[in-house]
Amino acid sequence: MAINPHDHSPAATFDQEMQIEPPAEALTFQGQFLMALYSDEQKQKLYGYMGTSGGNYAIGVAKKDALKINKYQYYAITCYQYGNRYLSVSTFAYVGWYLWNGATGWTQQPNGLFTSVWNGQNLSSRAPAGDYLFAWNPYSPLFVNPEAA
Repeated sequence: MAINPHDHSPAATFDQEMQIEPPAEALTFQGQFLMALYSDEQKQKLYGYMGTSGGNYAIGVAKKDALKINKYQYYAITCYQYGNRYLSVSTFAYVGWYLWNGATGWTQQPNGLFTSVWNGQNLSSRAPAGDYLFAWNPYSPLFVNPEAA
């Protein structure tokens, strides 16, 4: 659901508007968790946990370095957040942690397959944990299992 621009006239520059957080009534908080990543649908082969590089790219990490992630509903879109950053996908399918205005939605299938709404591609990896994560179907899919933080 889009916000009607008729109901909101900018009171600042575009850059300032992009720093404003979404309205509280648009968000529904659904709890904090660790995102365990598995390289198989049966969730027997742990790839690692959702983490971040120094440059805010999403990477697979050990449990001790895992991010505590919040799941939100923004109107009808499911978003994932840690700190002031939101899980998203770059133009070249890299998954990373962006400011809220770069957030994209995600869906999760019952088997744990995690798909970007932005490009329709599954969360994936091309290498062992510690490397970048992607939303790109030609790479090996990762299956997500939430764990208590």
